[in-house]
Amino acid sequence: MKKTKIVPVILSGGAGQRLWPLSIQERPKQFHPLLNDRTLIQATLDRLYFNDPSEVFSKAILVANSSQSDLISSQTNDFLEMIDAVILEPAIRNTGPALAAAVAHIQRNYSLQETLVLILPADHHIQDVEAFVNYMETGAKAAKDGFIVTFGIMPDRPETGYGYIKSGAESGDTNDVEAFVEKPDLATAEKYIADGRYLWNGGIFLFRADVMKEACNRFMPDIWAQAESSVIDATSDGKKIYLNEAHYSKCENISIDYSVMEKAKNIKVLPVQMGWNDIGSWDEIRRLALKDAGENTSIGDVISIDSKGSYVRADRGVVATIGVDDLIIISSGDNLLISKSGRTQDVKKISAELAESPRCSPSEKHPGAGTMSSSPQLAQRVRSWLFDEALPYWAARGLDDINGGVVERLHLDGSLKPDNYKRLRVLARQIYVFSHAQTLGWKGDVDVLSLINHLDLKGWLPEGGFIHLFNRDGTIKDDTRDCYDQAFVLLGLAWNFRVTGDEHSRRIANKTLDFIDDRLKDNIHGGYHENLNRPSLRGSNCHMHLLEAFLAWNEMTGEERFLERASEIVELFQTHFFDADTWTLTEFFEEDWSLTCGPNARIVMPGHHFEWIWLLVKYSGQAKQDLLPECRKLLAFAQTFGINPKTGMVYDGVDKDGLPVDTNSRCWPQTEALKAYIALHQSGLPGFDERIDLAVELLFNRFLTGVPKGAWMDQFDSNGKPIADTIPASTFYHVFAAFTEFLRHAEGNQTL
Repeated sequence: MKKTKIVPVILSGGAGQRLWPLSIQERPKQFHPLLNDRTLIQATLDRLYFNDPSEVFSKAILVANSSQSDLISSQTNDFLEMIDAVILEPAIRNTGPALAAAVAHIQRNYSLQETLVLILPADHHIQDVEAFVNYMETGAKAAKDGFIVTFGIMPDRPETGYGYIKSGAESGDTNDVEAFVEKPDLATAEKYIADGRYLWNGGIFLFRADVMKEACNRFMPDIWAQAESSVIDATSDGKKIYLNEAHYSKCENISIDYSVMEKAKNIKVLPVQMGWNDIGSWDEIRRLALKDAGENTSIGDVISIDSKGSYVRADRGVVATIGVDDLIIISSGDNLLISKSGRTQDVKKISAELAESPRCSPSEKHPGAGTMSSSPQLAQRVRSWLFDEALPYWAARGLDDINGGVVERLHLDGSLKPDNYKRLRVLARQIYVFSHAQTLGWKGDVDVLSLINHLDLKGWLPEGGFIHLFNRDGTIKDDTRDCYDQAFVLLGLAWNFRVTGDEHSRRIANKTLDFIDDRLKDNIHGGYHENLNRPSLRGSNCHMHLLEAFLAWNEMTGEERFLERASEIVELFQTHFFDADTWTLTEFFEEDWSLTCGPNARIVMPGHHFEWIWLLVKYSGQAKQDLLPECRKLLAFAQTFGINPKTGMVYDGVDKDGLPVDTNSRCWPQTEALKAYIALHQSGLPGFDERIDLAVELLFNRFLTGVPKGAWMDQFDSNGKPIADTIPASTFYHVFAAFTEFLRHAEGNQTL
């Protein structure tokens, strides 16, 4: 006999007010990852369909608020084949009307008497998924017989945050229900536990659709009539069903428990043990979270000194604690919650007060930050800018058709700036950009091979190494062999090799590597010299870009020799570049890597902090080495001291004490911040979704506006006033790399 599958109805329209400040109206708690890397709604779908196809559950129906339509779409992409419909409420009306609308939809699309319906909230955590499925199958037996089955959680402690079900006589696998009782005080909860007949009300119900329709008609006829009409007069867009507002808004705001369950007589309860928890308060999340030796949980950029038993979450910026015990601290966006453990049920009072007296939004404080958008919404905007604007623009204006190679920069109106020099590194960067674009399917009219030939024939010296500067006509202006320039040649060639497999690119790369090894490598002190002139100061910057190039070649070829070279630079980072006392990246050194005493000794570039984070995370993935502690410290300093509080932009320079020394903000540090946030998000650190989107919006709203489409305003002053007078072509490397990383993140395409 064919088993009747259960239709899950997931209620995901709640506001999650007790989890402020993370859970807000625009993004309630069910759309956040709170215990792992899966959001609560994703975890709910995971447990239903951990076996694909499921033998127990048919396609799901989701009920959510219409304002959450985009969030639902972005978070259920992996489950498209498992979702039958998304019912969108035009107004928040609690679980009673939501249930009625779901049953009315089922009435129009299923056989009422033959359909078993499972109502479950989207904000529960269930550890034992197999037990959950088994209990649903057990409950289905009584549901087929015409009972409304609720699942009572066997309590393991006196809990004042849950309602209870008083169970009665046994009847097969289930028990009669004597009463639904309200959330008790502690003394009453302790009595319930001692009594043994009281179960937590999990808010999960299983029934035949026709049985619930009859109950709705009997116990809440007005709600049923309006909910049914809202379904009949609904509009649809694919799987999305928009309930009719005129009808649905007339429904009373009431829960399933009050409207039906406490009145119906055909109720059974199935006692269950499946590791169930209602993620309804920060105390509950603290109880479930992993803890360190001091019983602390730290999520995000948290510094904890002599603190015990505290839960600290920093979704933006750094939160530091010293000598505190049993606190819950939540930093999200511009908002901060500090609560004593055991009191977070009262957070709902804060939400109520905020509703009565709204505060200004972050975009009102920092206009450059723009408004929040979810990553899928931004992805199309980013993709359009790259492929419809920027790449065609620089293919048309960025090539030097007269002298060969590429142009150095443009005027702000897009006309050519006739400089008397052209940096070789700009040519190498554009080779990277156009090669990477071709791997993504871009078919623009750029002959990358001719750019590589120009690089090789005009830029390579007979005695070895690439020059530093061309004259405007393509002849040599400065034959300095700079390590930084060689690094970008290697990067551009790596990406060209990826798209073409051309051995010509590999041959040029090999001779460049030979030159670096023979002439620039320091076999005494380690690392590489800045150039052949052996300047008195050495820098970490060229090593950073060599690391980028070596990782690219390792990724393209799988050859271990490149990863070994990368490892040598990471070791330099750990032993010399990273200052463990100040959590800063040192830029300049003496020849033996001792700290310099000159005017550059204390310069810190926050943009390089972000850039190193991205590279270290990338290296960690390829070398299987955990560098997240160093990344978090780099981020902590850059976020705390490296961002202009007026504009939200990354400063060009600060000192090791965190004091700004160059308060202007170029475009490239903003792109590196975006890359760092994405890398840390992909490393499993929570709370970077908002930062990622804000970083993209900042680029669009400030740096990519007021200039020709596909170009950029390269620098702003400390007050957010644009001060750049040209458009440097070299910046395209930064913006292109950041935006392709964003597309990889937002679209889930790891091949970008």
